[in-house]
Order: sequence, then C-alpha cells, then structure tokens
Amino acid sequence: MSARDGFAFGWGSSRWGQLGEASPSRRPVLEPLVLPSLEGGHVVSTAGGEGHSLVVTGAGTVFSAGRGHEGQLGHGDKEDVHGFRQVTALSDEVVLGVACGALHSVCRTSGGRVFMWGLIHAEKGQTTEAGEAGSDGAAAGDARQMLGITGHNATLHRIVQDSTTRWLTARDDVEHGQAASEHGAASSDEHRLAAEGFGGGGAAATAATAGAAAAEEGAGAGTVGTDEGIIHMDARRCIVLQPVLCTSLQGHRISMVSAGFGHTLALTEGGRVFSCGYNDRGQLGLGHRMNSSSFQLVRALANKRCSKIVCGQQHNLALVSVAPDHEVVFTWGNGALGQLGLGRSVTGRRTPVVVPGILAAASPADNEDKGKSGGLAASAEPAGLAEFAGFLAKSVSVVDIAAGANHSVCVVSDGSVFTWGHGEYGQHGSASSVSTSDLVDAFHYYVPQKLEVDADFVQVSCGACFTLGLTREGQVWSWGWNSHGVLGHGKGFFSYRPMEIQKLACNDRTAISISAGYNHCLAIVGDSGSASAMQLRQLLNHLPSADLKLTLPHLSECYFAHRAIVESRSAYLRGFIQSALDAGDAQYERVEVPPEETHPGIPEGAKWVLHVQLTVLEDVSRLSVAAFLHFLYTDRLQAPPHKLVEVGHMAESLFLPRLASLCWSARGNHRVKIPPSDFEVQMDAAVDDPRFADVFFAVGGVESSLLAGDAAHAVAGGGGGGGRGPPAASIAKAEEHSEALSERTDGVWAYSALLRRVDYFGSLLSGKFKTSVVHLSPHQVVQVVDISGLIADGIQLSTFKRVIRFIYSGSPSVIPVDDPTLVTELVVAAERLGVAQLVLQCEKLLVNFLQDERENAIACAPFALRHNLRRLAKHCKDILASTTEAPTTGG
Repeated sequence: MSARDGFAFGWGSSRWGQLGEASPSRRPVLEPLVLPSLEGGHVVSTAGGEGHSLVVTGAGTVFSAGRGHEGQLGHGDKEDVHGFRQVTALSDEVVLGVACGALHSVCRTSGGRVFMWGLIHAEKGQTTEAGEAGSDGAAAGDARQMLGITGHNATLHRIVQDSTTRWLTARDDVEHGQAASEHGAASSDEHRLAAEGFGGGGAAATAATAGAAAAEEGAGAGTVGTDEGIIHMDARRCIVLQPVLCTSLQGHRISMVSAGFGHTLALTEGGRVFSCGYNDRGQLGLGHRMNSSSFQLVRALANKRCSKIVCGQQHNLALVSVAPDHEVVFTWGNGALGQLGLGRSVTGRRTPVVVPGILAAASPADNEDKGKSGGLAASAEPAGLAEFAGFLAKSVSVVDIAAGANHSVCVVSDGSVFTWGHGEYGQHGSASSVSTSDLVDAFHYYVPQKLEVDADFVQVSCGACFTLGLTREGQVWSWGWNSHGVLGHGKGFFSYRPMEIQKLACNDRTAISISAGYNHCLAIVGDSGSASAMQLRQLLNHLPSADLKLTLPHLSECYFAHRAIVESRSAYLRGFIQSALDAGDAQYERVEVPPEETHPGIPEGAKWVLHVQLTVLEDVSRLSVAAFLHFLYTDRLQAPPHKLVEVGHMAESLFLPRLASLCWSARGNHRVKIPPSDFEVQMDAAVDDPRFADVFFAVGGVESSLLAGDAAHAVAGGGGGGGRGPPAASIAKAEEHSEALSERTDGVWAYSALLRRVDYFGSLLSGKFKTSVVHLSPHQVVQVVDISGLIADGIQLSTFKRVIRFIYSGSPSVIPVDDPTLVTELVVAAERLGVAQLVLQCEKLLVNFLQDERENAIACAPFALRHNLRRLAKHCKDILASTTEAPTTGG
C-alpha cells in the first residue's frame, strides 16, 4: 500500500446509499465505518455531494454510489446505487481526482482532461438526456418569451433588454458599497421609463436618456451585447447521464477540480483558474453575472499562480502564491453571510480579491499599529500584493482551504485554523467564548477568526454546516452542526467544540485525507496492515478450498484453513505442523464438501484435508482462535475488547509480535510501537514452494513416467484430488516423482486456492482444459499445466512468475517501476491471464512513462491496441490529437 493509498471510511447521512451500503437503512451512520463495498483498500481520492459519493482507486478507476436522479453517478441512468459501482464510461481513462457538486460530478484524468456529468450546464454538442445541447437562438427566444417581450412593444422590449443586460454584465454595479454617483452610474429603471414617455420627465429624464444611449453604445462596442446577455441569463442546466469531455478546456492540463451547488472550477498545472456554470452571485469570478456552459478563464487571477481551489455553495476560495513559500487566500462570489471574510459591508464579489485578515490575525504582535484585525483592514481590499510580501516575511503562510455552504476555513503553516462566514449552527467551533461569539456580535465572523483548539492541523474540509480537520499526526477532528451524525461521535452527541473522532483514533490507523459532502463524510485511512490482505478474507474457514483442519482439545469447533497461508504467515505453526506430521500426530482425513458450498472450479464430494490438533493453544477461547486466524488472513486485528488480553498473550506465545502489539495498542497503550506488516513479504515467499503446492506450471509438460494412472488425463479441480486416493503404483514412486519435479527449473509451483480467485485460473484448473496429474505423496496431488503456449507467445517464465507473485501478495513491489520494457512485458502477461488489478497498475505506469510526448505515443499506440490496453490506447490517441490540433500548455 503506497503512502497515498488507504481504506475508505464513511459516516453521516446514508439516505441515498452514498456510504456504499448494499441495503441502506436510510438511518444515519453515527460513527466511521469502512465503506462496505470498498474493503479491498487502495483508495486514493474521495468526494461527496448532496446525496452521492465518488471514490478513485490507486489504479485510476472511479466508483460511485448514492442518489442518481440527476445522472450524477454516471451510469447512464437515473437510478440510485447502493454499493459502489464502477463508472464504466471512464474505463478507458486513468482518473486522478474527483469532485462533487450538489447534483453533478467532475473528474480529471492523468492526461489533464476534465469530464463532467449529472445536472450541468452542458456545452454545445454534448449529449444530454434530451439530446444534444441546444443552440443560442433557441435560448434567446425562450428568454424573451419568459420575460414577455415578444415584440409588441418595441420600447418596453428595449428597456427590459437593456436592464437585463446591465444586471448580467454588472455594468452599473459598485464593489465595496461605494456610491453609484462616484462612478457615473446610469439612472434607475424608473428614470429611464420616464424618459421613454411612461411618466416623469425633466432633467432626470434627459440624463436617463443620455445614460441609456451611452450604455447601448457601450454594449455595441464592448464585450457583451443585449442578445448575449439574454442568452446567458437563460442558460439552463440539463441532465447528462454519463461523463462527457469538457472541450472548452482542451489545450490546458488540469491539475485540480472543485464543484459547488451549480458551478465548477478547474485549476491548470500552470496555476490558472477556469470556471463555468451558474453565475448569479458572481461565483465564476468573471466580473459579471452571466452563466456559462463552457469554461472561462478567471482573468483577475491570470497573472497569479494558484495552487488550490475550493467551491462553497455560491462562493469560492483560492490559494495564491505571493512570495516564495507564502500563499494567501483569494475569494469571490456570494458574501451575504460573511463567507468571503471581507467584513460586514461586502455582500459579494464578482472578481477574486485577497482576504487580508487571516495572516494579519495570525501574527498580531507584528501588526499592532495596523488596526483591530491585527493587520490590513478586513473590509478593504489592499492596493496590491506588494504590501503582503514584507508582511509575510514575519508571518505564516496559508497551507489549506475549505468552503462549506456559507462558511469558509483555512489552515496556516503553524497548524492554526481560521474560520469565517455563517455561524448560526456552530460552524466555527466557538462554544468556549460567548463574549466574542456571534451571539453578541452578529458580524463577528464576517472576518477571519482563529479557532481555539489544541491541535496541529494540516488539512480541512467543509460540509454544509460543519467542518472536518486533519492533524499532522493523522487524527480527524470535527465541529459544527451534528445533523445526521456528521461529527462522527456516536448517538446523542452534541457539542460545538472541536473534538477528535475517537473511532478513527488508533495507534495502528492514521487518516490520510478527508472530504465532506453536504451531510456525510468520507476519509481515507491508512493502517500498518497490507491492503491486499483483505482480499483473502473470503477464504477464512472456507471448506471447499481448504486443505487444513485445525482443532483444539477443549473445543468442539473445527476451523478449515489453508496450509500455504497459515504456514507462510506463522513460522511457529509451520514448525508445529511439520513436527506433528513427523510424529504421526497429524492425520489426513476425508471430508465431504456440501454441494451448496461448492464454487465454479472446485469439485464436489469428498476431499483430503490434513487434521492438526493445536495443543499449543490449550484453554484459549473460541473467539480468540477466530481472531488469531482472522489476523493470519487479513493482517488485521478483529477481536472483542474483553478478549484483547487473551489474544495478546496467545500472539506472544506464537511469536507474532505484530498481533500482540495491535492488541496492546487497542487496549489503550499508545506508546507501544507496532511492527510494520510483513504480510506481502511472507506471501511472496510462498510462491514456487512445493511443500504445499497443488499446481505446477511447466514449460513442455512432464514426462509420462511421472503421470498418475495409465496416462495424462483431465481432472476436475486438483488440490486434494476430489477425494480420490492415488493408485498404488503412484504411491510407490511418490518420492521419486517429487524429487524429479523439484529439480526442474522451467516451471513454477503454485497453490490453487489462491489462484482460483482469478477467473482465468479458475477455469484453467476446473477441468475445462486438459491437464496432467502427478502424485507427490499419498495425499498430495499436483495438477501439471503446460505453459509452452504462453512462452511461445513471448511471455517470459520470470514474467509469468511475477504475475503469480502479484496474485499471492498483491504487492506493487512486483512491478519494475523504473523499467518501461519490463512493465510492458508484465502488462501483456497480466492482460493475457486476466489479472485486472495488475493490468490497471501497469497501464497507469505506462501512461506516466509517455510524458505526453508525441513520439512516445506514436510508438506505443499500436502496442496498446494489439494487447487490448484500452486506457493506454486512449491516452495515446489524446496525445496525438492534442499535438496535432494545438500545442498543450500548462495553463
């Protein structure tokens, strides 16, 4: 598991199934739980909307769950989805990040492209639920009809058109509450109606007429005309059921996306910001109020370098670099509730402006003469960023930002948190000081205020009326309104104060990232266990695939297990089992496999299993034995609290220091150091080990003298021989056969229980293909599979072995990340053998190797097409198209 991978946890509202439950109860989840359908881990990105969630795996695959009424799940329909389902329309893309608006979704790919779906302002040519996105003429006609200006009254028609255009273009608006007369603003609509003969007159009418003429002249010669204003006013959202490419961003490599209620922001690698969607509150930052279905450059930030963007409901924040290692917050959009942090006199901004109060308040001692806010006046925009440069030299830098429905939060480099905006529901975590809260001063949080909390934060994320914070130590804190249990503290909890979420507080578990939806939360959590180990959980106590039966003298229960897993994970048990075999204390038994428990590729009827009595575990309870086996298979502790001591002592007696440390840590001893996981190393070592193998992949098959019975024959299954005892002649030669096979270097030993998890091997070992059988002992039957055909097709034996190693351990270490040639060989073998996760990881590496170079794409495209590597082929195609049409830029 890489440093950025982890398990997805979720809590809060589950009304629409956005937490991935297979059968949602519609009851809120009050404490963090692992998202049920994503227990395999390897999640790298999450996002939450009003009722849906998106996650991205380490292989670049997108999954969605929850409300789908507006097409926001991207599955081509409007059905809700309970349990995360892959967005197959993005199967050809390597997705790196996602964002959720209230009712729409956005993602960015490794090629820097952006896709959107759900309820969006579709660009021309994009396919919507009603067909292709409409034309400008139709929009203008609909708008005029909506306004009742059908041409019957030309004068009224012109007045309404011009008034609408003035409002949309913000031609007469004044920022920061300055008087309209200071800017030579045109007269009111009442004066204009009087000038047109609808009453009134005199000087005012004359002035109004002159103002109207000037406005119309400006509209004709300027950037926006009447028709254009009408059209943009009526730009409507429509439902797009599957991801569509945002063509207006072609030529730009996007490094981050964010989404609000009905608008979207995109950040390029060069630090430039683009926006599209609703703009009624100036949230697009374009200086006017016209909606836009295509992405537009935010020109006010064009000469600045942004590193992060976030969207609130109708406002935005951006991190902007103003000096080396120093970043400040810019904001724009709706500010009616103080969410812009610019003071009580500012109700909105249509272009980005810096929030001056954050860094000043962070270092009040250096700015005593600057005013109440500890620096530049919070309600006035500084003349420029030059003043900040000297100020920052003695201050701190902003490192993260977040926006809720109507409040904003940021983290500065010393770990402090500043918060501002709407505070009616405790969004600012300020229960400790009533004298300075908005209960006394309604405008207290219209400028940034420091959050009083003893924690060192590095990341924040906001829901509608609450905030999550991630500390440097990987702890998750929450504060705000606890609707639907979003604070994660369990039933009946209520507190405005920031508190750590205890369910995520574990010495073996650290949060990597956090994201908040409207009323639910997602967190990527890493632990010291191997993410790949969770895939073996399905084999726990699984009789059809087991070859080992474990019992205890004092218990009536028996536990079915797998020698390859148990003996690889515990050196002590490996020695114990071998000693029991040598002493004759372990015996082979025939057990019946119930028909209802069989699976495709596994034979019905009787089978041989090795029965071992674990006398070393006397007086250990049934629950503790189950916890011990769970650890061997999943690399994780799962034990009742009252059994932790017993499991810990049992682990110490079996020389399992990691399990013992997990027990002591779970009991509250946070000083104990938990050893790193050795699961992947141990399982990797089990590859090509003949001691408990039941499959041998040989180049050229085996000599006929080694075959069981009269000749080579097909068998159903393997691994135990379906209960058939070996012929007497084979028993006599068992040791000779074992030695002969062991000396061969042109093959790979394997264990069918692990291989059958892959469909290709499940079919291969099921009897559908002709294989040979060799008896290595009276009860060890080995299927021999000839892989000469794979070798003839160019797959090296060493590469085939890498694939087997990946199936065993799931470890990315089997991929030669620094050698593109070996990666191409490995991806070909993985695709041929149907190991999908390995294919995805190799494809992602190859996409990175291309580096968007045309020559690389030309060379790689035929290879990708030949081997059905769709994502790689798609990326090559995109590179060739972009380098032909226009040069790719960073911004």
